[in-house]
Amino acid sequence: MPWCARGRQSAIHAEAQPLHRDADRGRRRRLEILREERALAHLTGLIHVADYVADLDDDIASATNAYVGLAVTEIATLRAELGGANFG
Repeated sequence: MPWCARGRQSAIHAEAQPLHRDADRGRRRRLEILREERALAHLTGLIHVADYVADLDDDIASATNAYVGLAVTEIATLRAELGGANFG
């Protein structure tokens, strides 16, 4: 097991980390693709198709929420693994 800064073994399992990173990369990539699609809509004139833009904006908002939620969960999980759970 990896060692943390305090000299004790970390509860983080090395084999579990890539799964979190893959999920993070997947959600981030999805958000990038949607933003690229929106930029392309500007270039091609699709930005004036209200239903298309509304759906795309909804997808971007959902992807952003999913990515932020995953990041916050990762931070909280890491904090709990390194320093113990919060009480109070």
